[in-house]
Order: sequence, then C-alpha cells, then structure tokens
Amino acid sequence: MNPHPQSPKMEAQRHELFSGIIAHATQILMDLGFPEEIADQAGVAIVDYLIQDWGGQYVTIPMDYKFRIAQRDLELYRAHRGDFVETARRFGMSHRGARKAYERVLRRIQDRDQGKLFEL
Repeated sequence: MNPHPQSPKMEAQRHELFSGIIAHATQILMDLGFPEEIADQAGVAIVDYLIQDWGGQYVTIPMDYKFRIAQRDLELYRAHRGDFVETARRFGMSHRGARKAYERVLRRIQDRDQGKLFEL
C-alpha cells in the first residue's frame, strides 16, 4: 500500500503541467527552426529533469510579474544613455516610470555591491 496516496486532481494537474511544458518547449524550439522530433525530445528532457531533480518537492509558483519587470528594468538600465525622455519612449513608458525603473536597478546594484549599513 502506498503510504502517500495521491489525489486524482493533483495527478491531473501534474500531467497538465508536464504536458504544457513539453508543448511550450517544443513550440519554442520549432519556432527557432528545430525539427519537431528534436524539439519534442528537448521538451521531454526538460520534464525528465524536473521530475528527477525536483520530484517529491512542493513548489509554489507565484502569479506575480516581478521577475519580468526586473528583467525589463535591467534592460532599461543598460540601455539608458542619460536621457529619460528617450529611454521612456524606447520602452513605451512614462518619463517618471522610466526614471523609477532606472533607480530601482541602481538601488539593487548598490545594495549588492555595498551591503546595507543596518541590516536586521
């Protein structure tokens, strides 16, 4: 007898997640010019990796967008050449929004490089 019975709902969600990962990876690789068989094998390999390295773990995937915003902010920071109006136009943002994004990245870099004086 299995000491950890799994609910049919959880099993269905897991199957849906793995199938979605395979399908998404396959589509991305096909869009990049890989043959369908190779793209599908890569998708399966990604799922196999998740199963082998993360199997048995409970992982919550947040629904926020902070990761994507952080990527955009870093790209904005690297592209900025002193003119916030031009930077804002390039990234489809307001002047103030571009300035705030730039300052967020600058603070993170300073915190990383200098540390905080009074960390709790």
